[in-house]
Amino acid sequence: MVSEIRAIAGPEADVSIEVTHFDAGPSAPDIGLFETLGKLLRDADEGAVPIPMLMPASTDGRLFAKLGIQSYGFLPMELPVGFYFAETIQGSGERIPVKAMGFGAEAIYRLLQAFGDGPPSASGNRYSVDG
Repeated sequence: MVSEIRAIAGPEADVSIEVTHFDAGPSAPDIGLFETLGKLLRDADEGAVPIPMLMPASTDGRLFAKLGIQSYGFLPMELPVGFYFAETIQGSGERIPVKAMGFGAEAIYRLLQAFGDGPPSASGNRYSVDG
């Protein structure tokens, strides 16, 4: 990021750029719970296609990682065709349909019911579920 800012500023710019604080996340993603989460979604919706995604943003998960707790951005929703979720997040009009909230609450409930049956992560970390 620093090199990109320097490139934008240009070689003639008389600026000093210094990183004063950085909260690193885990060194490698742990998707040990992915199959459990995927099965839960496929059980709730036979047409579901779970896809792992590494989000290039910051969440409180980076703070839990320092404690050895693996976080998952698990946000199960059944959205209607034409509802563009990405356009509604992190804004004043942030919203989801009530049906999507019900679907997500049921999925989280079922995950908590089955949670003790899942395998531990490869790193031995405990799991937390964001969402």
